[in-house]
Amino acid sequence: MKQLVISYDFDTKFCELYHPYSKRFVAFVSQGVKPLSHRKFDSNSRRWSVHVSRVPQVVAAGKRYFDHVDYKALPPDVQIRIVQFAERGEARPKSSRLRARPEVAPHAVLFVTENAPPEVIKAAYRALAQIHHPDHGGSEEEFKKVDTAYKVLKQ
Repeated sequence: MKQLVISYDFDTKFCELYHPYSKRFVAFVSQGVKPLSHRKFDSNSRRWSVHVSRVPQVVAAGKRYFDHVDYKALPPDVQIRIVQFAERGEARPKSSRLRARPEVAPHAVLFVTENAPPEVIKAAYRALAQIHHPDHGGSEEEFKKVDTAYKVLKQ
């Protein structure tokens, strides 16, 4: 069983990571833990250490690459932060395929500025509706977005 064990040094506030070698996990720690001052590599023991403030991210990554992550040696407040971090959903992979798309402002959908007069908004809506209308070979999904944006701005 591949296990990540995290120990804590109360003096330096750094956590040492004990684990079998995992190329992806090492890449995460060396490139994903920012700023540089929050991570260090001890070449003698060949171990990574990360600042206690970055431990929730490290635990989340460790859960992807190891069968078990043991962080019981950490102070209780840090353990609570780890659980809260996971509950907020920040531990999910940051792949663009899995990330929810942000809501697009209605002005951006219609390609008008926020201070555009009603006549311009109506003209933009008509032009885009004609392009995206399903009866004219457009996408029904895009047409719904344009229609919803116009209804929001028309109010």
